[in-house]
Amino acid sequence: MKILITTDWYMPAVNGVVTSVKTLQKYLTDKGDSVLILTLSQDSRTYREGNVIYAGSTSAEAIYPKARLRLHRSDRLVRQLVAWHPDVVHSQCEISTFFIARKVARECGCPLIHTYHTIYEDFTHYFSPNASLGKSVVARFSRLLLNGTQYVIAPTRKVKDLLSGYGVTAPIRCIPTGLNLEPFRQELPVSEWRWMREKLHLEEQDFVLLYAGRLAREKNIEELIRLLAAEEDRHLKLLLVGDGPYRKFLTDEASQLSVADRVVFAGMVPPEQIPRYYRLGDLFVSASQSETQGLTYIEAMASGLPLLCRKDPCLDGVLVEGHNGYAYTDEESFHRDLDVLKNGKVSLPAFASAARETVLREYSAQTFGQRIRALYQEAIFTCRTPQKQNESAGRPEMRSQKTKLRKLLDGISVMGIVAMVLICVYLWQTGVLTSQESLSQMIAGYGMSAALVFILVQMIQVVVPIIPGGISCLVGIILFGAWKGFLYNYIGICLGSVLAFLISKHFGKPLLEQLFDRKQLQRYESWATEKNRFTKLFALAIFFPFAPDDLLCYLAGTTEMSLGVFSVIIFLGKPGSIALYSLGLTKLFSGALALIPG
Repeated sequence: MKILITTDWYMPAVNGVVTSVKTLQKYLTDKGDSVLILTLSQDSRTYREGNVIYAGSTSAEAIYPKARLRLHRSDRLVRQLVAWHPDVVHSQCEISTFFIARKVARECGCPLIHTYHTIYEDFTHYFSPNASLGKSVVARFSRLLLNGTQYVIAPTRKVKDLLSGYGVTAPIRCIPTGLNLEPFRQELPVSEWRWMREKLHLEEQDFVLLYAGRLAREKNIEELIRLLAAEEDRHLKLLLVGDGPYRKFLTDEASQLSVADRVVFAGMVPPEQIPRYYRLGDLFVSASQSETQGLTYIEAMASGLPLLCRKDPCLDGVLVEGHNGYAYTDEESFHRDLDVLKNGKVSLPAFASAARETVLREYSAQTFGQRIRALYQEAIFTCRTPQKQNESAGRPEMRSQKTKLRKLLDGISVMGIVAMVLICVYLWQTGVLTSQESLSQMIAGYGMSAALVFILVQMIQVVVPIIPGGISCLVGIILFGAWKGFLYNYIGICLGSVLAFLISKHFGKPLLEQLFDRKQLQRYESWATEKNRFTKLFALAIFFPFAPDDLLCYLAGTTEMSLGVFSVIIFLGKPGSIALYSLGLTKLFSGALALIPG
């Protein structure tokens, strides 16, 4: 087989995506398959080295540390990949290289398979001022992309359930990522063990809790430091292997809690040296709940380290309570389980042996490669079946109106979000967003036309979700300030709500069934069974925004409610919530500006 693997992350980066790609690449190559990797280069050049094509990209550090973006698809690059004519395209990331992968798969008529590695809703603090808003954006973005693939690979049941909840309808297969476990099974000579511990200022009698991975906010490492501080044993140490943007915060946290001498930062370690560092620990610890699978858990267990980790669905089938570790749920259970493991109340060697057996059975590179390769063969067979080809050819005619409209709206929304992010990155790099004065001068140059355009956009986004309402409200505050921003938000949202009501009055319930998910509609349709009841509930929902306003405005149009009553509720109910939201966002933006040096 000829397999094209696309990924935004590749060596020298060290993370779960890179590990998975390298493991799969080696297995397929050993089986005689031809594998080509498409990834992003560290500059604007596009070039090839061996079986890896590096596509020119630009820095996206403003969005996520060390991230890079490719802002155009490049027809020349696509033609080059199509000419190679892969049997399968396997994408590993959802941003830059995904769109190239999709284009190549369509041109070649071959299956597109995608592995969903990252739970983006745990990373929304990097780009969204509001967690629920960020999750909504992630769900819509994931649904739009993944429903265009033949198969989606989820590393764990946790990820599969998450994607199903997002509304992903493409077939989802649960295939845990495997690893080359042999390096982690090798013993470390006692003399080297002592030398490494001494180098890290770890005494021979120290009981070491080891964490390996990025030092990032979503990993919740500060919880481990707080839990360590609550333990009085001075020979209980926390060894952090890895580096990242959160290191300074963690260093300060350890100092403030008076455990700086008990928290050891090993720093970035070359991948080939990682197995040696696992040998320095007695237990592997993690407080993260952002893992899709947690490859470091598997590495640690292969190294003979029992787990003491915060309970998370990604550990299902990996951590067997009381057999190869414990999953804690709060501070009390952490200290109780640590006492059991540390103070000889169970056999630590028996737990270590059980940990090794668990991962060798389920998480070897061989098992992983076999499962992926079998899925490739199934996808190729399905794609080449005449019935499937006919279905594919007739898909535009056979697809329901609701699906087409939903995909269109999702596409418009995602394009709006991407455009907004790119504009913000550009303004940030030019210095406009780092100075309120510069921003005010830029907007003043456009006069009243800027306000009118913004109000129009805000109106349209209520009717058709160009971008989520929370983002558009934030833009209004940033561009025009607190009070003008509130006023323009208020005018645009109210007028857009009235427009949605009138559209619904004209087209009726069939339109709602095309615009909104059936389950979501059913949740609120019961409000409309009685005229007076709906009016009261609708007014409460608008004044205290606990329900989807856009859906309710459309739903109101299918009831007997008059335009006058609707308008009164909207224009009287909206000011409070918009004002509070606008002022809150102003405080947030002002605080962010205050943190910028100079």
